[in-house]
Amino acid sequence: MRNKVIVNIIRVAVSLILVAALFFIMRKELKDVFQLLLNVNRTQFVIAALAWVLANFFVSIRLKYFLSAQDIQVTVKEVVGLTLIGFFFNNFLPSSVGGDVVKAYYASKKTQGKTASFVSVFMDRLIGSLAIVSVAILAFIFSKDTPGNKVLIWPMTALFFTLMFLIFVLFNKMAMSKIYSLKLFKWAERLHSTSSAFKNKKMLLVKTFLVSLVAQFFAFVAVYFLIKGLDDFVPVIRVMFIMPFISIASMFPSLNGLGVREGAFVVLFKPLIGAQKSFALSLLWLFLYLALSVVGGFVYAFARHGKAGEYEKFIK
Repeated sequence: MRNKVIVNIIRVAVSLILVAALFFIMRKELKDVFQLLLNVNRTQFVIAALAWVLANFFVSIRLKYFLSAQDIQVTVKEVVGLTLIGFFFNNFLPSSVGGDVVKAYYASKKTQGKTASFVSVFMDRLIGSLAIVSVAILAFIFSKDTPGNKVLIWPMTALFFTLMFLIFVLFNKMAMSKIYSLKLFKWAERLHSTSSAFKNKKMLLVKTFLVSLVAQFFAFVAVYFLIKGLDDFVPVIRVMFIMPFISIASMFPSLNGLGVREGAFVVLFKPLIGAQKSFALSLLWLFLYLALSVVGGFVYAFARHGKAGEYEKFIK
């Protein structure tokens, strides 16, 4: 318990320090940044917001496919609710009970065991991450002559092969048995036995991967229109190359990427649209994140959920 508290304190501290550092660095330009935010084109912003909503709708559909494959039947309405609640926990409740765990918990109430729901959420995140990395590589192929691309693509390529290796290990009985025998993960055997249900469902993996690409496309379209709303322009293909790096950076230990994500926006978009607009863009993107989190809070408040203490029982 003490270790969890320490980890949470570190996560919050990292985010607060990075946010403070970013505002300090941009202190002389904050007035211009806020002016950009006040003058953002409303039409472009609404289009971006709708694209963001569509992106997360398809993320929800991807999760529904994985849950259905484990005979966990949820409606579209329920799975969208799970996604929104996950946003709420990730952004507003800096606890060890992350959004993915909460989604798995709610899904587990549809079945007798929790392993199936956990594996479904795990596979959902794994395929989603693979899609993000794949988009960056595809964007590189179509814009490889852009300055800086060749340097950035190497870590993304390494991550792509790491994820592919993880998928191979996950579906390889001998590899998972070895991990279990070494007691690296006490749940390795159960994870393999449950995830192996996906091994013979290659079309499911293809379908969820394609849905992930669609979700990423709408997310990147949202960024594209936010930039247009700031009266600037970045080609969609360039946005498709940059955003995966920001998504991966957001996974750095912090309060759901807060501070890390905004810093990455400034660093990667600054050469294209300048520091002021890059910072304004990061704040607009943060607003979209928080807006869905607020909606998720209302869903959580009014949804039927278990008794106090059940989350702790679930994650033990």
